[in-house]
Amino acid sequence: MGKLGIAFAMILSLFSGSAFAQSQVSGKVTVLYAPPGQAYDSRKCTFFQMNGGKNWYAIPFNDPGYESELILLRDSFLSGQTLTFVTEAIATTCGWFPAYDLYMGTPG
Repeated sequence: MGKLGIAFAMILSLFSGSAFAQSQVSGKVTVLYAPPGQAYDSRKCTFFQMNGGKNWYAIPFNDPGYESELILLRDSFLSGQTLTFVTEAIATTCGWFPAYDLYMGTPG
């Protein structure tokens, strides 16, 4: 493999690492914090925890599907239904892990 090939392989490995950073989380919402406005939390996000774990996930108020996602979070929190979503360990939203592609049910 020539120098150009090695350089190309190195560049591809940098980008492929970010794709593998995505992971799917599934479980029950055990803590839900949706501040009513800037008076309580200026970050403008809804925060939640899954399965009694220590990781916090966040959805920003300006997310295009925010209202629907908030309903899913609420339903999982109140009923104990399983919620599944995608997150990234290297990105942050409002200081915590982002959550997107939410749906009710288990993966598969």
